[in-house]
Amino acid sequence: MRKGITPIIAIIILLLITVSLAGLAWTYLSGILTGRTEGSFIIPTNGILCDEDASGTHIRVLIQNTGVSKNLRASDFIIAEVDGADVSGDLNGTISIKPKESKFILDTHCGGSCGSGVKKVRLGTTATIVENYVTCP
Repeated sequence: MRKGITPIIAIIILLLITVSLAGLAWTYLSGILTGRTEGSFIIPTNGILCDEDASGTHIRVLIQNTGVSKNLRASDFIIAEVDGADVSGDLNGTISIKPKESKFILDTHCGGSCGSGVKKVRLGTTATIVENYVTCP
């Protein structure tokens, strides 16, 4: 008489191991994908405005949260630049943008150096970096 595991028990153990590994892989990959999509946003067409008022030229940026479940806040932005100058201090720190919602996140005078001409605006979170241009009068 031979001793060992019967073939049926061996198949059941292999199936359990396979299902366990698939579950672990799914948990790991869904965490990575969620991290990459949360915090994503777009700047809609005509979402960057360059205006002049009594205090000078200022640039305002409208964004739309394209994430699934997380609200976007000013603290989520790791990049906020106009023509390479850091304007992160001009982000609206009290704002909370729900998924699929659009709001103005930035209103800057570019440190008094906005002036006229084409300006490159760059905003970014850990999930998305968007570069766009606006022409100031």
